[in-house]
Amino acid sequence: MVKVGGFIAMSVGAFIFWQTMDKIHVWNALRQDEKQERFEKEMEIKRLHHDFNSFEPAIAISVKRRLPVLYGLIWELEIQEL
Repeated sequence: MVKVGGFIAMSVGAFIFWQTMDKIHVWNALRQDEKQERFEKEMEIKRLHHDFNSFEPAIAISVKRRLPVLYGLIWELEIQEL
């Protein structure tokens, strides 16, 4: 009877351990996916920022100031020499 009780206890313990490790593995994988998505978004923003700021080779105009000009609005521009 002790052997059967020990076997059942070990089986339940192994099952709980297996389920816990599976949940930890899934949580870690989801966390890394979120990190990768955030990294890709940041790189896309940096690429767009670089594209906008390198639009004019002689001067750099901030993106916030340039967008109204693209839409035909007349705003005061902040121009910086490189």
